Amino acid sequence: MKKHIYIIKIAAICVLLVILVCLSLIYMNSYRSVKVVSFTADMDRIVRATRYKETYVDLISDSLVSPYFIAFSSDEEKTGFFGDEAYRYYKEIEDVVSAFVGPDAHKYESEEAAFKYIASNNFIYIRYRYELPTSILYYMQNPDRIINDISDDEYVYDMFIVPTSTGAYAVVRDMRGNYSLYYPEEEVRINKSNYLPYNVFDGGLKFEFAFEKDIDNALVLTGFNEKINMFELFFPSDITVNSAVVETGTALDNATVGNVLLALGLNPEKISSHESDDGVTYYDEGANVRITNDGCIAYSALSLQYGISLSETIGYDLSGESYSLTDCVGAALVLARKIGLYDGSDFMFALTCAEMDGERAVIEFSYTYDGITVMTDNNYAVRIEVTDGHIISLTCSFAKAHLYDGQTTYTQNEWKTRAAVINSDGPIDISYVHKIKNGRLYLTTVAFSKEDAK
Repeated sequence: MKKHIYIIKIAAICVLLVILVCLSLIYMNSYRSVKVVSFTADMDRIVRATRYKETYVDLISDSLVSPYFIAFSSDEEKTGFFGDEAYRYYKEIEDVVSAFVGPDAHKYESEEAAFKYIASNNFIYIRYRYELPTSILYYMQNPDRIINDISDDEYVYDMFIVPTSTGAYAVVRDMRGNYSLYYPEEEVRINKSNYLPYNVFDGGLKFEFAFEKDIDNALVLTGFNEKINMFELFFPSDITVNSAVVETGTALDNATVGNVLLALGLNPEKISSHESDDGVTYYDEGANVRITNDGCIAYSALSLQYGISLSETIGYDLSGESYSLTDCVGAALVLARKIGLYDGSDFMFALTCAEMDGERAVIEFSYTYDGITVMTDNNYAVRIEVTDGHIISLTCSFAKAHLYDGQTTYTQNEWKTRAAVINSDGPIDISYVHKIKNGRLYLTTVAFSKEDAK
């Protein structure tokens, strides 16, 4: 009996082994028929691009591209807002703006007549501090989509958004004389009751565009129509904004100077330096660094090879490919953080220039307070020039603002605007900015054209 049981066990084991071998063969044949996805070079590039943008994406904010001015018009009633108020209302339509300047929007050529026609009807109007690439505008407002591919060749200075019964469209103008019509890929909805100035917004300023202004013979004789942007803003009433106590002209301590040199790729323990009679310290190590006794820094590379590498600044080497404007903006922000430009200050940053011409790019950030641009002696907080993947020059200035309850009022707008037009060669735009005077911020105006805005 035991012998029969033993034979049955052996037979069962043999059968199981045969079944196991068959299943193994079936599995291996099936595995061979499955298409295996390989990790391609393009996939590697995308992953790397995502990773290196992480070095500066946390520094990106929509406040960097906050508008200079925003206005709402309905039934010929127009109300406009400056500064932080402009940013607050802009936040409510930011997604709509992104839909117009994003990668899926449809763009068509337009003309000045369309811009002027909309200005006489119902609209939302947005004007930025200076013309910005639509790519930068989109990325600053949507840092989570920073790997999307958007051209750096289209710019926007101001725009009209027109709500319609079926959605909305936008007409955009740059400072180069180009007008463009934008439609979003997907319909955007703007509730008309949400932008009626008399229904929602308290305060604000009444204004008119230059082409609407009833000019007298004195302005005609001074060449008003030829000198000023047709869509420049005129305000009949005084403008009051928050002021601040400001610190400038402070000599940098040794620790700060050390951080500055390290940020510029220089060794503070080995670099040679000398001080001039007027207190300016010069450093030389393949680059010239000039630090004044009032906190201004100027860096210039002696040659391209000694420039600050973008790959080292943002932590990624594109291996021969061109860096985008976004990468250059990111590099400027990384350097500003390393240098500590506005640590412990109520100043904020705003992007006031991002331009690329071939392999050369210029990035500028200005200080802002209460959403109003601050004009320092250098006109900007930090400026970098990039050529062929290297930062070949950098200029920055330290300044700090401290909140207090004071305000500053700009009076007699009409006559001061007249004076600006009379004294200009034109064509000009006029912007309200903060100037630093006696340790305080004061609201004033500057007249500028694209050529001299730097």
